[in-house]
Amino acid sequence: MSELRTFDDRKTLQRAAGELIASTLRAAIVERSEAHMALSGGSTPGPVYEALSTKESVDWEKVVVTLADERLTPSEDRTNSNQALVESTLLQNAGRHARFRAPEAGRDLPIQDLILLGMGGDGHFASIFPQLPNLEEVLSGDAPDVMHVAPDPLPDNAPYERLTMSLPAILRGRSILLLITGEDKREVFEEAKRSTPREHPISALLAAEPAQLVTYWAP
Repeated sequence: MSELRTFDDRKTLQRAAGELIASTLRAAIVERSEAHMALSGGSTPGPVYEALSTKESVDWEKVVVTLADERLTPSEDRTNSNQALVESTLLQNAGRHARFRAPEAGRDLPIQDLILLGMGGDGHFASIFPQLPNLEEVLSGDAPDVMHVAPDPLPDNAPYERLTMSLPAILRGRSILLLITGEDKREVFEEAKRSTPREHPISALLAAEPAQLVTYWAP
């Protein structure tokens, strides 16, 4: 069964998330001489990445970073690009020595030692939205690791088509960390345990009951 940990505030959650990610990377490097992680965008992970970038206890030259999802933005739009977020936060300081690999549709991914996910108010995770025309394909067991998706309609706050890791690629991750903040999203998270992927896509992740999933929540 997956684990749910609650924190008193977001700063405490972010600090705990950074510590978990750093320890996971160090352990992977000891075991396999290399660590792979897939990251998500959003306001909550940004401070986590900034703090991570200063951790010299991680051998960053042996860390490969990709994205759990990306918005297909024009090159001049850095505000809505998850890659731009990672570059301006994690890939600084000691973290600048990590290798970044942009996701590509149809490209196989190595098993990720850590996948960091968030959840939207509609229950989406990565870029797996309830209004995806190909939702069932993205969730199916034989889905490619990285897929092109086009929510219909496009989200108002970031009206772009996307690349996303599919559900089976996420479930292959050795560790999955889901960050959720706010009472409203906690309600969605609890409701998703009883709903369907068309209502709340994250229900598909929760229904799989991955033992490697840890959810951190703070008000």
